[in-house]
Amino acid sequence: LTRAGLRRIRFHDLRHTYAAILVTHAVNIKVIQTLLGHVSIETTLDTYGHLLPGAAKEVGAKMSEVVFGPSPTENQPIPR
Repeated sequence: LTRAGLRRIRFHDLRHTYAAILVTHAVNIKVIQTLLGHVSIETTLDTYGHLLPGAAKEVGAKMSEVVFGPSPTENQPIPR
């Protein structure tokens, strides 16, 4: 690592990066818990929950689409 100019990376760092990528790509948190082998969902959420701040906004947009349908694009007229 030194000769290649790379910093030291522990296996745990790779595991944490893997989990963070899953969380930020909206993989179900229960699936992440299982993949990481956490006995409790609380462990997963306590460790990676800070990566979910935009989750509420995404939920709102998804619910709006379910209730009101997809939002019109610039090329589509708004139905009346």
